[in-house]
Order: sequence, then structure tokens, then C-alpha cells
Amino acid sequence: MKYVLHFAADAEHLKHVGHYQAVRKGLGARYLADFERAMHEVCEAPNRCRIEMVPDIPVASLARFRSS
Repeated sequence: MKYVLHFAADAEHLKHVGHYQAVRKGLGARYLADFERAMHEVCEAPNRCRIEMVPDIPVASLARFRSS
């Protein structure tokens, strides 16, 4: 599996990891594991995801970490 995040998305992703870790020890690692699992699923079967932006940007959610 290989994916590349835009530098701004990567910065936001790392901010989320830090936030969840600050909320509760170990939660940042759980977020990171869920993120990696979701990215693996998107890379393995991108057609199963809905397309958010044309032409081909798939969207996946981390149900446990979905913002309200």
C-alpha cells in the first residue's frame, strides 16, 4: 500500500494524532491505527468509496473519530 498526503493534509493529520493523544493516553495511537486501516482499504478498493471531488478523490470516514 502506498499513498501520499498533501503537505497540508499531513500537517492536519499529525495535529489530530496529537489532539487525541492529549485527550487520553493511547487514543492518538488508536486514531493512527484506524487511519492506517482506512487508508489501506481506500488503496485496496478505491471504487468502494464515494467520490467527494471530481475526478477521483475518494472519501472514507473513521467512524470512531468522526467530527460532529
